[in-house]
Amino acid sequence: MTQARLIEPNRFQQMLGVIHGLRVYFIYMARDEISNKLAKILANSDWSEPLVVYFFVQLRKLLDHRENEEDKFPNLRFYCDWVVHISKDRINKSTLVILRNLQTAIETQINNPTLDTKGAINFAYFEHLQPEIIALMRSEGIPVESLETSDNWTTLISHLVKVLENQPLVIKSTHGLNISKIVFKPSNPRCIIMLVIFTQPLKGKDGKDIHWFRLRNVY
Repeated sequence: MTQARLIEPNRFQQMLGVIHGLRVYFIYMARDEISNKLAKILANSDWSEPLVVYFFVQLRKLLDHRENEEDKFPNLRFYCDWVVHISKDRINKSTLVILRNLQTAIETQINNPTLDTKGAINFAYFEHLQPEIIALMRSEGIPVESLETSDNWTTLISHLVKVLENQPLVIKSTHGLNISKIVFKPSNPRCIIMLVIFTQPLKGKDGKDIHWFRLRNVY
């Protein structure tokens, strides 16, 4: 009968060290590869819907490689998840804050129609997304000049809207919000139609029930 060979403690620790080193090496190799892909996209940013999807998939991979940063880049994480789901219903703590701010902005606008509130517009225009992408790219040493160009950013988000069209964000009532669904509806290029459906109707200035809020605009 063959006897099992015991590994000496020192030898075992050395093996664990080698395995850990290889793991770290391959993780950083993968991270560098993702960063290189993102740099190439931004250097030749002829945006299209497939390229936008690919861009956000790579961004999400990069975020996953950055440990202990779950609370950073909340808007970017939110849209990375939304891009790859035909119907998104997973709501985490960071997403809940984003949606609560949107709800507050919409309620304020309904109660004060003449007030210049920008919460809903900022959400639909991805105003909080741009600085987070730029900050992430800079931290990885990736040039961001193309993201800072107004025309190029507008082209990117106009394709992003097309990707998100009819991919509703579904919000369960257990989250304590009065929004049940957010949908980007089909629209012309560089146009946006965002529909926010309420769980319970809001009262307008005229006392009538308002069951949904619609934002229509152009980039």
